[in-house]
Amino acid sequence: MSKILSIALLVCSLNAWLPVATAETVANIRDAEVSFLTGIPFGIAVTATGEVRSAGFTDVRLNRAVFSIPPLDGYQVYELTATPPSGSAAQVVTPVSASNAWPFAERQAPWLRGIRVLGEGQGIKEVKLNRRVRRNIKNLSADELATLRRGIEVMKQRPPSDPTSWDFQARIHGTNIPVGSPGDSPLWRQCNHGEHFMSWHRLYVYHFEEILREATGDPDFTLPYWDWLNEPVLPMSFRQPQVAGAENPLFDGTRSINNGAVLPVSNLRNAIDAANDEFDFDSFSSAIYSPHGTVHVVVNGNMSTFATAGLDPIFWLHHCNIDRMWDHWLQRAGGRQNRVDAAFLQRQFSFAASNGSTVTDVVGDNLYSSQLNYNYDTVMSQSPPMTGPILVAMNAGAPEESAETGGPQLAGAPAGSESNIPGYAKFAESDAASAGSSPNGPQLVGAAPGGTLLSMETTRVPLAVANEEVSERAFSMVSPQAQEPKSVLVRITGITLEKPPGFTYGVYLNLPANEQNEDRKNLHLLGVVDLFSASHSHAEGSKSETGMNQVFDATKAIAKLKASGLWNDSELAVTLIPITATAPPADQENYRRKLRDSSEEAQVRYERIEVFSRE
Repeated sequence: MSKILSIALLVCSLNAWLPVATAETVANIRDAEVSFLTGIPFGIAVTATGEVRSAGFTDVRLNRAVFSIPPLDGYQVYELTATPPSGSAAQVVTPVSASNAWPFAERQAPWLRGIRVLGEGQGIKEVKLNRRVRRNIKNLSADELATLRRGIEVMKQRPPSDPTSWDFQARIHGTNIPVGSPGDSPLWRQCNHGEHFMSWHRLYVYHFEEILREATGDPDFTLPYWDWLNEPVLPMSFRQPQVAGAENPLFDGTRSINNGAVLPVSNLRNAIDAANDEFDFDSFSSAIYSPHGTVHVVVNGNMSTFATAGLDPIFWLHHCNIDRMWDHWLQRAGGRQNRVDAAFLQRQFSFAASNGSTVTDVVGDNLYSSQLNYNYDTVMSQSPPMTGPILVAMNAGAPEESAETGGPQLAGAPAGSESNIPGYAKFAESDAASAGSSPNGPQLVGAAPGGTLLSMETTRVPLAVANEEVSERAFSMVSPQAQEPKSVLVRITGITLEKPPGFTYGVYLNLPANEQNEDRKNLHLLGVVDLFSASHSHAEGSKSETGMNQVFDATKAIAKLKASGLWNDSELAVTLIPITATAPPADQENYRRKLRDSSEEAQVRYERIEVFSRE
């Protein structure tokens, strides 16, 4: 054993004195290219080619610098290296090349504006990414706002028959013009609020932006977004009827919140947080649709219906923001990813191009903002302040991503009109005649013809348990520690209206009467009634002959209430509370009066409320 150990030590000591070939920076960088990876959010691949003055170089690598603080100029540094031959080699100029894939560049480097490959001497090569950046409307300068107004004004002056006109673009989303009318276009009424809600609107807004850019005359123009979660008041530039003595093309007089009313931030934030907690794309899309619809309805006017929403200039900034939230959701990683099934990716949609022609897009080729050559000026997790670059290390590849998974949730998604839900047993149901309306608790009133009429007041609906055995099993299977998604469902059936009011309704399970604390109320919250879709007679998969049905997953709410010691299933009830904006003090009385008037005109009704348990 000692002899073997002595030989091993001798070998080690000899190795310490032997020359070891180490990688050297390639002397001359001849070319560098950047390509975007598909199927991963804003992944990039960089390929660099250089020259060495010898033959026999091996282990050619393109290494990416890892920064603890992002570089001020937004350029990612790479270094092309190769290991020289260990012995003599022919002194000839030899090309070498290597690539480096960075699959999660969007999340790890939102500051990325270009790449720089380092070589010796004259070997540095730079490539600018040339991506358009959509910015917050609040950060636009006076000149940039003037450019936005100019482009919209040009589009509004074009005849409605022009595919690049304001009216034509709005009708792609929806229109009240009957099908087959003179001048009808196959591009109209294409809004998709089903599984392609996110992908269709991304393409729709993208082509509109291309048309608007051409109309502004500014080749660098990008559409801004309205971050209504952090700036919940309609931008002032959209609330002024006139600018410099001329009509403001950003103004729409049909809105309810031109008075500076504040959107229901608490409700919107809870909905966005719930959407971001989803890991499945369809569940995220369904969840994000709820706050999207709330903003549509609370802004009101043209924005509140499919047929007219695109006529309001704020529509485009609103959907830019929804698109930005999609990017943010992907940046959270943890297993979050877009759908990859062929049927979804191969779906095609047609739009009007900036030259007026018709263009057909394949979803899979345009699913990521990086594929459409734009990004946003914010990310979900902000980078450290850019006070100067600090190079930590050179890394030849991106780290492996963890693959957390989460179950899909059904958050306010429309459902079919069947009396039961496949795989579920109904165990409780409302009595239409027992619905009560009062700000301070239930007061029993009779059922209105055609369903129970909702108003501007809180409505508490007691539910009668028809099957005690199923009821006990349903609630016992939900534990504070872990629960199966969609174990308990609440369905509101037969939702109808004449027109959307200037508000919507939050849906709460077992909310105690007179509860005023918002945090405690949120524990009981199931979701928001989708009055935006209810106003549309052709919402994909959401309408029946008697109205729209909407299903809410109550499982998470029940689990939270159990964990807080607040769950009590001895009395089952659903409460519907109006969700409104908050007007400035000077206009509060007038605003509330308008909301009451809109409620009377809307005639929002529902047929019944049911509770189901997984079988």
